[in-house]
Amino acid sequence: MPRRAVDHRPPVAIWRLFWRLGGWAATIPAALCVFITMGAATLKVQADRFDASAIETTAEVTDRHRTEVADEDGGTEITYELALVFPMQGGHEMHVLHPVDAAVFEAQTVGTTLPVWYLPDAPETIEITRGETRFGARLAQAVALVLGLATLITGWLPARRAVDAVRARRYAERQTARITSHDRTAWEENGKPRYRISWQSEEGRIGQSMLRSAADLRDFPIGTPITVFKGLRRDWWINDVGDRDLK
Repeated sequence: MPRRAVDHRPPVAIWRLFWRLGGWAATIPAALCVFITMGAATLKVQADRFDASAIETTAEVTDRHRTEVADEDGGTEITYELALVFPMQGGHEMHVLHPVDAAVFEAQTVGTTLPVWYLPDAPETIEITRGETRFGARLAQAVALVLGLATLITGWLPARRAVDAVRARRYAERQTARITSHDRTAWEENGKPRYRISWQSEEGRIGQSMLRSAADLRDFPIGTPITVFKGLRRDWWINDVGDRDLK
């Protein structure tokens, strides 16, 4: 005969519920958004410096570099660079290696010249197309905006579920349910599959637990009676969200 499941557990913090309900996925676009936003801010400052003090001159192409690197997907990533030399104020020469796109790379040969703009206090920082730095800043801002929206979208559903779970724990009616199945999911942790425990309440409502390990299947075999909170949208297992009577 299956043993009674141990339902008594202190209330689980809302941020832990958010994380277990999938909120961790929102941290990926959020981290990328912060990183790219910082890059966009740096580019904007640099673009302002170009607008304020850039000096135009003519550079000569001294070499061309085409590099192929195998990526993780088995394809090839190609980068293009032009080695340039140009005169600066004061008569000194500056040698730089500047990344370009394929079209610019193919249009240049060793010995050709092209206009460039450089910063007098950082002559290694150049533009070969006027305004390219500001364009890069605006593009980075747009990407950061998209990632910010992705963060809101991926975080909204688990946040709503976490709030529903806390509300059910505080105010909802307790009911007895019985475990009906152990459902393997596509998720894995340390190479081991994760499961959801399904149940049916005394009112006939079907519910599922948060992700569980294989060990939990032994602790809660099919047929085990458990306690659930009857939420508005779904039932919540007391072992997932905690007992409101325990502090």
